[in-house]
Amino acid sequence: MTPDRIVLTLPPDPSFARLTRLATLHFLRHHGLHLPEARRRAASVERRTRAALRTARRRTAAGPTWALTLAARGRALEVRLRGRRGAADRILVLPRPEVTA
Repeated sequence: MTPDRIVLTLPPDPSFARLTRLATLHFLRHHGLHLPEARRRAASVERRTRAALRTARRRTAAGPTWALTLAARGRALEVRLRGRRGAADRILVLPRPEVTA
């Protein structure tokens, strides 16, 4: 069983965006997504996070810590990125796949 929520904190440095891909891929696979789709979705999370971290690095040398939150809520899987001013951007929302045992 995997947790329903994972939080990954990141400095405002785009070189850490690869970690978001790995964490998202692991989370999506453990919540029932098939590998090809999970890889595609994780790559899109990495791209969007890299862009946000790049912008944050340009704005401040020692900016705030960013948080990537992966959550399984009811019938949805959700990925949010929280950074400056505490605003959270939804990066990804997917219907939760039905897992058959």
